[in-house]
Amino acid sequence: EPSAARMVAENRTPEALRTIKESVAQMAVIIDSERPDRENLLAKWNRILHARIIAAAKNQFLSRIYETISQAYESASTSIPFRREELPFDAIYDEHLRIVDAIERKDGDAAAALAIAREAGCWTTAFDSGEWLARGNPIGFGAPALGSQLAALLQA
Repeated sequence: EPSAARMVAENRTPEALRTIKESVAQMAVIIDSERPDRENLLAKWNRILHARIIAAAKNQFLSRIYETISQAYESASTSIPFRREELPFDAIYDEHLRIVDAIERKDGDAAAALAIAREAGCWTTAFDSGEWLARGNPIGFGAPALGSQLAALLQA
């Protein structure tokens, strides 16, 4: 997704930006709601946001990779029960909003860097006994040791 975020930021159309921003706006509405199904709705709009970013990249190779990975992730994630207090909805939204803001500014480097940090945080979260990363690095979120964690993931 970092490559897609970069491509979209550098080559986005007004229509692609509109649909991407619509997705993140829907996420905000859901997070603020008291609906009992908000976790499912947030997951749905998160998938829509990612799919719209990938589609806006207009790259068939990335689209196919995304489809494969998202299907595997969907299968794995539905088997893991989460409690509301384990899901930092506001942080999830903020991270996605920063990526969308970079896309809107046509800042491909920032969009890619933010997507990398988001992915590294997700993977670390998945393997850190369910504990979410502490916030506070120079780009605004992620773990202070994000660089070493990402390096360790890449060497594995």
